[in-house]
Amino acid sequence: MFQITPQMLQQGMQMLMSGKLNNDPRMQQFQQLMAGKSYAQQKETLLNFAQSRGFDRNMIAQLLNSH
Repeated sequence: MFQITPQMLQQGMQMLMSGKLNNDPRMQQFQQLMAGKSYAQQKETLLNFAQSRGFDRNMIAQLLNSH
């Protein structure tokens, strides 16, 4: 199982907050994937995507619920 370290999370948040991801093609694909979905649908999409990439679904759900 892939583990997210606090450093990885912090680096990702810094990139997100600085706008560096806005021009990334992967971010544009992500935005297209989420467009027009309700919050519940977006959350389920994130959980399914994370699980398909080897992340612990429950850990990601806890992260989503903590904010």
